[in-house]
Amino acid sequence: MDAAGKHFPVLVQEYVAKPGYDLRVVVVGAEPVVAIQRVSDDWRTNTHLGATVRRTDLTVPVRRLVSSVLEQTGPGFYGVDIVVEAGTGRHFVLEVNANPEFAKSAPVHGVDIAGLLAEHVLRRLQRAAHGQPTDDQLRLAA
Repeated sequence: MDAAGKHFPVLVQEYVAKPGYDLRVVVVGAEPVVAIQRVSDDWRTNTHLGATVRRTDLTVPVRRLVSSVLEQTGPGFYGVDIVVEAGTGRHFVLEVNANPEFAKSAPVHGVDIAGLLAEHVLRRLQRAAHGQPTDDQLRLAA
């Protein structure tokens, strides 16, 4: 409760020592399409706050975390933010963004995220018009 006696949500999370970067994995449908490192001296690593972007590999631990996220959220268009704990190398999901920024990182990673998203939406609409399951539904059911 705050000072005015109103209830409001509070999010508390464990401190994780970051190694000067975090990871952003962009998911289109049920597929991680690119991973980047967002490097910053600040604890905030948002690209619109000036973080430097580097393309990185979609490693096995990162793919596992993204799969776990998709089991909870279902397919969609997401930016899955992951931190690798300094010293231990353990991976943690920080947050899942339903409208991930990709314009500032696209010149670095070269993936046509807008094009992939447009293709994804078109496939879903075409399948829905014919009463067929979407590629995402088939992939998640497998």
